[in-house]
Amino acid sequence: GNLLDASGFDYVTSEDVRDEIAEELGEVVPNNQIQSSVIHAAPNGADSPAAEMDVALYSVDGLVRRAAALQMTPEAKRSKGDSE
Repeated sequence: GNLLDASGFDYVTSEDVRDEIAEELGEVVPNNQIQSSVIHAAPNGADSPAAEMDVALYSVDGLVRRAAALQMTPEAKRSKGDSE
């Protein structure tokens, strides 16, 4: 802002900018809780059977298909019809 001579930008350091933002925001309390009404799928796939999928990523993607570690995941086993 100083290099561009922007009006209203009279800061000398980045700390000046930080301090003004902190003053405007007040005290911020960190909160990592998801606050949404969206229902997310179960991570184990229990609520979405593999039969609903058109094409299973674990059987068509070249990188995933050849990665032994990725083929051992529950999702890969489900896509092949294996049980965990």
